[in-house]
Amino acid sequence: MIFWLSFADPQTGAFLGVAIVQVDEDDAQAARDRLPPASKPGAEWLIAAAQLAWDMGCNPGGEVLGAPLPFVPPGLPLNRLLTREQVEPYGHSQVTT
Repeated sequence: MIFWLSFADPQTGAFLGVAIVQVDEDDAQAARDRLPPASKPGAEWLIAAAQLAWDMGCNPGGEVLGAPLPFVPPGLPLNRLLTREQVEPYGHSQVTT
């Protein structure tokens, strides 16, 4: 599953970047094993995506908002921290402030 992850500074809300990562069932299973029992169904996929972004060096920290994507938009690489200028042409609603 491919995820668009948008990062923001928790104090100011300033945009920190976007990462697009692809996680698989093994990644989700590893995250599932760490979730508290009250977690919402499917939460493991977002947790796995944020962890993978961290592991790949493209998670700048801060707050993260994520959404699954049906495909990687042409021209946007996986596993890199992307700037506002790189993602704005795609009109994704999670590029804010």
